[in-house]
Amino acid sequence: MASTLLVGVARIARGGYVYTFFSGNTFNGAVIPATLMLKPFWAAEPGSLSADYGRLKRFRSAILLFETDASPVTVTYGWLGGDAGDDDAVDGSTTVSGTSRQPALVEDSNGPFHDYGIRQRISTSQSSGPWILTGLRVQYQILPGMKRTAA
Repeated sequence: MASTLLVGVARIARGGYVYTFFSGNTFNGAVIPATLMLKPFWAAEPGSLSADYGRLKRFRSAILLFETDASPVTVTYGWLGGDAGDDDAVDGSTTVSGTSRQPALVEDSNGPFHDYGIRQRISTSQSSGPWILTGLRVQYQILPGMKRTAA
């Protein structure tokens, strides 16, 4: 017995189409854009299992691990502060392209990104072939003496 999985968009303003899942990577010839927005990552002291919400961190880089069908994938890796909303504009972004392990520097013209936490947005609008993001590693430093205080 064959099965068909139909998917769509949960937001009415963006919805209106239903797609047959796993049956291609375009819709009537137009590329289907994909975006992954991650929840806040607050980071922890080495050896600690609890997040450190009150200390400023310097986020250095992210390493994205891909599994592809041998054709390179190109994605935009964007970052936002830990308190940012889902639809907020990114604080910075970079383009990453490759077939397996690709580093992305988390910095702009002012240097590395500093915040108490980080949200990450990974997006693409290419249709060259199937791919999967299999892992994401964020490299950061907790800055000494930099603690958030109540106002």
